[in-house]
Amino acid sequence: MKAKAIIPIVITSYFAIALYGRMHTHDECDHDHSNPTKINEVIPDTLEVVDQTITATSPPPMDSLVYAMIQVESRDNDSAYCAAEDAVGCLQIRPIMVDEVNRICNIIGIKKTYTLQDRWSRSESIRMLKIFARFYRLEDFEHIARCWNGGPSGMEYASTEGYWNKVQNEMI
Repeated sequence: MKAKAIIPIVITSYFAIALYGRMHTHDECDHDHSNPTKINEVIPDTLEVVDQTITATSPPPMDSLVYAMIQVESRDNDSAYCAAEDAVGCLQIRPIMVDEVNRICNIIGIKKTYTLQDRWSRSESIRMLKIFARFYRLEDFEHIARCWNGGPSGMEYASTEGYWNKVQNEMI
C-alpha cells in the first residue's frame, strides 16, 4: 500500500487558541493511578497501518513518549475525566480534538469518524494522537508533546514547556 501525500495546514497562533481554547495543565484534575501499559504502534498513514502488528525487530519509536504522555495526562487512567475541560480518557482528549482528528481523517482519506465516546478507549485515543502528529508532521518527541498540549502551534507557547518537562520526567 502506498502512503498518501499529506499536506499539513499551517495554523496561526491566534487560530490555534480559538480552535483549542486555553492551554491545559491538568493541575485542577484528579487522576487515579493504574498499571503502566506499553504501546506497540507507529505513527499511521492510514488505520490499516495503525493496526499492523510490529515485529520484535521493529522497535516502536513512540512507546516511551506515549507512555509518558499518558502518565502526565491521566496517571494511566482510561477513566480519567476533567469536568473543567471536558477532557476524557488516558490522553485527556477534549471534544475539539475529536473534531480536529475527524477533519484530518477527511482530508487524508481515512474512512473513520471518531466519536466523543472513543476518547474513553486507550487504543482509539492513541490513534487520534498519532493521526494528529502525522498530519502536522511532528517528528520529534518535544514537538509531538507540546503540540498535543497546545495545539498545532504549541511550540510557540511558553506554557507548553512545563508540559514537555513533565513528559520528559516520565519517559522510560
